[in-house]
Amino acid sequence: MEIEWGQQVAAYDVWLGSIYGAMLVKDSGAVTHLVVKRGLGRSSLRIISVESVEKCTSEAIYTSMPLDEALQQPKLKRLDGEQFIVALTPKTRVLTSDGKKLRLRGVRVSNEDHSLEWLVVSPWAFGRHRRSLLVPHDRIAEFTTGKVKLAIEASGLRAMPAYRQDHYVESDLRERLSNSSTGAQGDLSGVTLTVEEGVVAFHGNVKNLHTKEALRDITRQVRGAAGLLMDVRPDGDVEMEIATALVEHTRGNGGPLQVSSRLGMVQLLGHMPNEVECAALVRTAEAVPGVKGVALAGA
Repeated sequence: MEIEWGQQVAAYDVWLGSIYGAMLVKDSGAVTHLVVKRGLGRSSLRIISVESVEKCTSEAIYTSMPLDEALQQPKLKRLDGEQFIVALTPKTRVLTSDGKKLRLRGVRVSNEDHSLEWLVVSPWAFGRHRRSLLVPHDRIAEFTTGKVKLAIEASGLRAMPAYRQDHYVESDLRERLSNSSTGAQGDLSGVTLTVEEGVVAFHGNVKNLHTKEALRDITRQVRGAAGLLMDVRPDGDVEMEIATALVEHTRGNGGPLQVSSRLGMVQLLGHMPNEVECAALVRTAEAVPGVKGVALAGA
């Protein structure tokens, strides 16, 4: 879940406010509440449970509670006396181990247990834009309300991944793919692409290993791509695995079968003994990962 300061918050499609910060348990790093600003002044800051968040997109965070219930949520109070709770807001000072100041622009939170995974920071700079960076939770030396100290020197920031919202990463990647020789040849029609919290995921089928490696190489060129999940099967791998599975199924006693795959759509060509055995061959082929469909073609 991406939580960026200024991000809009909606309750049942009714505007509630904008994100001003997040509250988390100091020891575990679990984010428990979001700080929402509605109107002007500190008195307009309210906290809503992160458990009420139903959907988080680049446009807004959507909470399941009705507007009247959201407006009854407690206002943000000073947390100086709460040793186990930390509030991260735009006013939180982030310092490297050698004293360099950074702006805190948001956080990335696990969708499973809502634990803090990344800080979104950027160097202080007046009059010019500085790109945001991701700092992993394990590089935080200590944090309290109003201050975060990192276990990394300013020079080490160059090794931190760049931060971009998921839809920008996906748009950039799709454009690069469409302009590449791989995309121009139509080799990507069997692949789906998603980006979540900076992690790029490809699922589906490609013609060959070269196309798979091209996807990997192009993704590495995209700023903000913090990780890669490659669940892609080349046709050659699918064909080989099906052929092996069919030999094991027939125990070498069946007639020769030719296996061909085009982006996961498989065709079996050869002598088909009977309907029962044909159905068994189809089931065997369909059980191979990456197979989208199986057709029979008698010799």
